[in-house]
Formats: sequence, C-alpha cells, structure tokens
Amino acid sequence: MLGFFFTMNHLLQKLVSASKSVNKSQVEAIVSDLINLQAPLQERWVGVGQIAKSFGSYRLAKRCIERALEQSQSDQMVAQALGMLSDLGKTELAYEYLQSIGNRVSLSVVLLHLKGVLAYQLGYFTQAKQSLREVLIKVPTSGETLHLLSTMSDTEEAKELQKELDTLLSSMDKAPLSVSKACFYNALGNTYLKTSEVVTAYQYFEKCAETMRAISPKDKSFDYSLIEDWRNENVECAEVKPSNFTDESVSTKSSPIFILGIPRTGTTLVEQVIIQNTEAQSVGEIDAFPMAVDNVLKTKNALERLKTLALLDEEKCSMIADEYFKICSEYGVSNALIVDKSLSNLRYAYAIKHVFNKAIFVVTKRNEIDNAWSIFKTQFSNSLHWSWDIRKIKSFIDNESRLAKILANSKEVAPIVIQLETLQDQPQETIKQVINRVYEKQGATRETELLSLPPYEAGKVDTTAVRTASMYQARQPISSEHAHSKNIPPKFEKTYSEIH
Repeated sequence: MLGFFFTMNHLLQKLVSASKSVNKSQVEAIVSDLINLQAPLQERWVGVGQIAKSFGSYRLAKRCIERALEQSQSDQMVAQALGMLSDLGKTELAYEYLQSIGNRVSLSVVLLHLKGVLAYQLGYFTQAKQSLREVLIKVPTSGETLHLLSTMSDTEEAKELQKELDTLLSSMDKAPLSVSKACFYNALGNTYLKTSEVVTAYQYFEKCAETMRAISPKDKSFDYSLIEDWRNENVECAEVKPSNFTDESVSTKSSPIFILGIPRTGTTLVEQVIIQNTEAQSVGEIDAFPMAVDNVLKTKNALERLKTLALLDEEKCSMIADEYFKICSEYGVSNALIVDKSLSNLRYAYAIKHVFNKAIFVVTKRNEIDNAWSIFKTQFSNSLHWSWDIRKIKSFIDNESRLAKILANSKEVAPIVIQLETLQDQPQETIKQVINRVYEKQGATRETELLSLPPYEAGKVDTTAVRTASMYQARQPISSEHAHSKNIPPKFEKTYSEIH
C-alpha cells in the first residue's frame, strides 16, 4: 500500500514538473498513468483535469472528471467537476448528470444553482428559471442567482424581481464585499434598466463595478502596456508576408474562420449565424491557436513575442496547424469548417495568418459609446478586470479598435467586416454577404436564399460555443430595435467622452 501511494505522489510531482516545462506529451503520459493506476485522488482529479485541459487534452480531462465524480463526496466538489465538464464542451452531459441525481440536487443549493446555469447555457430558459427560483427559496440573497434571473427577465418580470431586490438591498449593503454582492448590484441595474429607470440603473452598475474593483487581486490586474506592445508588433508584422507553407500541406481540412472583435460587438451573434447557415462548427473561446503555439514551441504565452512567430519556418507552421486541428478535435469539433471566436484572435491575427495562409477573418465592429456601455453593464468573469473601470474600458477599446482598423484595411488579412448596427438593421442582406464570402473563400458557391436567423430552438444552438455573456441575447430575434442603445445614462456618456 505504501508503494502504491509513493507511486501516486511521484506521478503527481512529475505532472507538475511536466506542466511547468510545457511538455504536452509528458503531461498526457502521466495523466494516463494516474487514470490507469486508479489513483484515489478524490478532489485532486479536478486539478489534474485542469492541467490536461490547459494543453488541449480534452478527452483525458474528461476522464479525470469522470474519476472525480466517482470519488467526490461533497456537493461542492461535484459542482466543481460538472462545471469543468461544461468547460470541456460537454454541457449537455453535465446537465444530464444532474438530472440523474434529482433528489440530491433538490436538497443542495450549489447543485440547484449549477443546474440553473447549465440549463441557461443550453437555452432551456424555463427550466433555468425554475431551478434558480428553487435556489432563492433556500437562499434569497444569492447574488449570482438573482443576476442570472435578471438577464432572462422581460419588462414585467423585471418589475417583480426589482421588488424582491429592493427588499434585500439594506441587508446586502451591509454584507461583506464579494462577487455575490457585485452580482446583486448588477441584477438591480438590469431590472431598473429594463424598466427604463436609466439613472438608477447606472448607480447600481457603478456599485457593482466598485465592488469588483475592490475584491480583484491587485497583482492580477490587466497589463495595459502589453496592448500597445501587441499593437505595435502586429503593425510591424503586417509587412511580413506569410510563409510559403500552405494549408494543403498540413491537412485536408478547410482553413478555420476566425472572428475578431472586442467583447459586445456581436461576435457571438455572428458566430451562431455562420454555424446555422453553413456546415461549420465552433470551438467558441477556448484559445486553441495560442494553446497550439505554446504546445509546439514548449513556451507559455509564446504569442506575446509576435516578431519571433512571424519568422517561423514552414515545419513549425505545419506543426502548429496540426496541433490546432488536434485540439479542436479533442474538444469535439472535427468538421472541415471550424469557427473560432477566441478574444485573443484580434491581437494575434497576423500570427494566425502566418500559419493559416487561407484563413477567413471576420472583424466585428460597433458604435463606440454603445460598445463601452454594453461592456460596463455586463457582469463579465473575473478574468476581464478592465471591464469594471470606465477609463480602462476606454483604453482597451481605443487600442483594440486601432488594431481592428489596421486589420480591416490589410490586404494580407483581407477580413470580412461586419458593423453590428448594420447587421441588426438589415440582417438578411448583411448575413447573405457574409455567408457568400465564406463559401467564396472556401472555393465553393451557394445559391442566395432566406437564411436562418435567431431565435433558434434550444436544441439547435451550438452549446459548445454559446458560453459567453451573450448567451441569452444571441438567441433573441435580430431587430433594428436592438441596433442602438437607447438607454445610455447621461452620466456614463459624459464620463466616457471626457476621457482622453
């Protein structure tokens, strides 16, 4: 028995070392050994799975989650494991697992909330609301639950939810700073915005942002100097011609479609429309390309040195392309036409072009003040620290927009440019142009016809892709009423316009 545990701990130490040295083959071999050993890692299986996932080894990560579910006793660990299963593109499986343990779920706040979140991601909004309401019966002050409900509420539902929130406001004001408290304020902002009380809504969105800024680790703040460095390096790389390497020498697969855009410019909407009207599948925002580069070069964050990447030889380009397709396949997307909307695409477009000479690029754009307001009022994940500060939002949009403009005018990248307002005002005409361009760049033809547009039925939405802050909006009808923000608070507009 002592020998067994010695072997297990030795493998864990080797796994950490292999991960630090960015050695994917070693990581996969060690994780496989731990699985075959049937190691009793319990909650540590999730950590092992996270390491496998960070290298794009999604099938191994899934097996780790299966082990975690077999060995986990606490509801918290089950929720963590199922959350990661969803991150692996298996949201439906995670939801089905919760349905299979119905009695246990009904007694657990954490599992009930997760069930609501997964139903929301899958587009089962009625079921999502039901599960989230059950959570509030047990914990009326669950900020995350209230926030999720507020994003799905129509005007009448928002009025009722607003009453509930107002009764809780005094106690929540006194509560310690937390993500839950920030979500509570964001929920209040959403309900007041939906009832056209713009000034009050802005006050609560500000309180949400203040709370998130206060609890964000200072050492993890976004390094804004990198944006300027990336932009400058991209500009210089623009003059570097892609290598002679061509996609055909790598694979029979078609080159991917990369969507480039700032958050809240319609990237998810464009992604879904392309998927619904072509044979494409999406890998969402898993950062498959930078992951592939890191795996091949055995260097973390290798793409921060874009000049080096631009000088890669054909062999390295071929290896990166193969690794990219392997990661996509591991994620469950093996179709010939892949859609990738990772947030990093905009910064790394020239690097992507260098590897995928025939890649299709789609740049999404939006009116700046509408874009800024949409970012500020959206409760993003903890990774987007800049989204909680108006000045930093302005800095981010300025730098990213400058890069997007350069790309839009680049003959090398030659992107399809979509203005969100035009898409929402004239959806059929705009999407036809996009779909025709996609087929044209793939060397195919397609008869123009009436295209499929939102709303889509829950079962017909690519749930591996719709895992962003736009989950609900991307499933709503495209309408000119949504083309422009009519409820931008004067104070926000004034503050934003005065930033230089």
